[in-house]
Amino acid sequence: MAVQGTCIVGAVKIDDWENPSKDLPVSRFVLSELKPSIVYIPGGYASGFMSLTAGGKVLIFSNRTLEESRVDHVRFDAHYWDAWQVTER
Repeated sequence: MAVQGTCIVGAVKIDDWENPSKDLPVSRFVLSELKPSIVYIPGGYASGFMSLTAGGKVLIFSNRTLEESRVDHVRFDAHYWDAWQVTER
């Protein structure tokens, strides 16, 4: 949920955590404080966000504690699937 500014959220359902395909479809969501909404991303997805405005803030909810999330922490290069392309409407 964007609580300040606007951001883009990207999510990819991972097929293989050790060697994920680069051809997986990317879901993109643009969130804005001007139109409050929440994106639900289920388990099995890699996700990330990028602010589109200066000073943007995002509120993240989780069904895990911080301790639980530390052992389930996988990182990919930010441009592995290039979720950050902005498409004009």
